[in-house]
Formats: sequence, structure tokens, C-alpha cells
Amino acid sequence: MMNIGLVGCGEYARAEYLPTILAQSRLRLVAIYSRTTGSVSAFHDKLPLELRGSVKLYSEDSDDSLLRSYQNLLGDGSIAGVVIALPIPVQAQFVSLALNAGKHVLSEKPIAQSVAEAKSLLREFEISRQIHAGQVWQVAENWALLPAVVYAARQVKDLGRILGFRTRQSLMMAADSPSLSSGWRASPDFRGGLMIDGAVHGIVVLRLLLGSQHPVERLCAFSNSLQSHLPFPDTLDAIVAIKGGVTGVMQVSYGTTFPGPIFEIACDHGVVVVDGFKSVTVTSPGGQEVDRWTGGGLSQSVAAVFDAWTNAITASIGEPRLAPDGALVDICLVEAMLDSAERKGSPWEPRDIII
Repeated sequence: MMNIGLVGCGEYARAEYLPTILAQSRLRLVAIYSRTTGSVSAFHDKLPLELRGSVKLYSEDSDDSLLRSYQNLLGDGSIAGVVIALPIPVQAQFVSLALNAGKHVLSEKPIAQSVAEAKSLLREFEISRQIHAGQVWQVAENWALLPAVVYAARQVKDLGRILGFRTRQSLMMAADSPSLSSGWRASPDFRGGLMIDGAVHGIVVLRLLLGSQHPVERLCAFSNSLQSHLPFPDTLDAIVAIKGGVTGVMQVSYGTTFPGPIFEIACDHGVVVVDGFKSVTVTSPGGQEVDRWTGGGLSQSVAAVFDAWTNAITASIGEPRLAPDGALVDICLVEAMLDSAERKGSPWEPRDIII
């Protein structure tokens, strides 16, 4: 069993990460970190009674000098890995410190708040792995491991040449949505706001459905703000060209009444449609349904991420679908859409990143 620390005590960590960690037979939670004692203590109170005495609480204002700082947590040699679930603006610095301390890392998506920051982390990881053999860093992109996505990708691969694609990642995020309860989401002080946080979800799905042989080579995008309570932009629409010249459409909006998410891939021998991750439908070129898969949506996706991370540590090699270099591609495409939209739809092409 591997000892781990949980870094961050926000609502998502409380609702998703904590129960998932406690259900893992190969992981033992031994430390929790938050910036303030009040926050980490409130989180600690959510633990089962039998665990509360065995989990150390770290915070920057702790009365105990040995528990006063994230660095002290990283200095505990009994902790093999850390799970980092912090606001986007500060997460990269915590990932950097953990990598340099030789810990295995599972960090929330997106990989960082910018391409430049993500590239810096990847350079640090390359150096760290040379010092700490077998070190594993994964980005917790739960949509990458969804059964619907895995199934759909297999169908696309067997249907011949890709002819086009359409993706719609959409919802109406209400003013009282829990997702806006965090100040960094409601009033982000980093570029892209909700798009940096959420659009990477849909991009990784498209990337996996198309396959590595079909990287994005060019796009033109437009942005909009449809709801006054949401930070700008709440909507991005892009026309995308992949290697080989095939084009498609990517739409992301948090202020629309369109349903979603929906991913459609047209191939020579049929069309694959992923609808809300609860079903995958394959139709013939003539429109007849030839295959249908149904599943459980997002319900087990976080558990799948933790299983993959634990397996990767055991094997000393990362799960490719959660790899940080893939997560760099995802945030690069978000920045590309933002760049193009700011230039009123001017085309974007990759420069110093292989996509």
C-alpha cells in the first residue's frame, strides 16, 4: 500500500477525490494540506472516525512547526505520492515542488494556466525523472478514460478514412452553479477562464477519437459572451483542420441552451456518435444503426483515473491517455482558439509545439 498526501481541500476534492482515495485498496491517505488550518481541519472532519488520528494536517499557519508548510509534507519520506487539486493559478508551483522532491504526482487538469507554464513543468519533469527513476506524473483528465470514449475510439479506428467531425461541449452554467462558487472561476485573473478550465475536456476526447495520426494543423475561432454572469469568453466556436486536410467544427459554450456534450466522427464506412457519454451509436453510410453501446456516463471516471495512476506507479510508466505532454497539447489548442478569436478569426497554426 502506498502512502499519499492530498493537496487542496476544495469542493471537488471533498466530493470526488476524498471518497475515491478512501475506496482505493492500494492507497493510504496519510496527509492533507491546505493553506489555512481552518480549511484543512474542516476537511479532516469529513474523514471516517477511525482515520482521523492517523492523518497529518499541514497548513501554512499551523501551530506545529513540523506541519507548517507544503515543503514539510514533501519532506516526509514515508509519503510516496501527492494528489494535487488546487486552483489553476497556483497549481503549477505545487506540482513543480512535488516533482523536484521526487514524489509521484497526480494533478488536476488543466496541466497549467498557460502553455508557457506547462512547458516549464515538462522540462522540470524530464530532469526530475533522470534523478528519481520511475517517477510518475499524470494529469487527472477523467474524460480521457470514459468507457464511451474508449469504445467510440475503437469504432472510429475500424471504419476507415475520417471524413469530418463535429463536437459540441455545451451547457447553461447558472449564476448559482457550484462551479462558480470558487472565486478563481467566477472572476479569473488568468487568460481564458472557464475555457482553460473546461474546454480541455472536450479537446482530449476529440484528440483520442481522431487518433495520434490526425493532429490538428490549423484552426480559425470566434469567441462570445452569451451570459452576463459568466466571465468572458463563455463561448468558443472553431473550424479545425487536421493532418491530411480534413476539417471539422469544435464548439464550446457554458452559456447556451444547446444540449451536450456530443461528439460525431464521420468515416468512409459509417458515423460514430458519442452522446453525453451514456451512449455510442454507429450508423452506416446510409444512416441505418448498426451498433449501439450504453454505459454509465461520468460516474466512475475519477476512480478510473486513480486506478490508472496507481497502475502506472507500479509499472514505473505513465498511462499515455493521462500523460502531461498530451495535456500540453490540449491547453495549446485552447490558447490557439483564444488567439484566433482575439484576431477576429485569423488562422492559427502550431509553431513550436508538435500537436
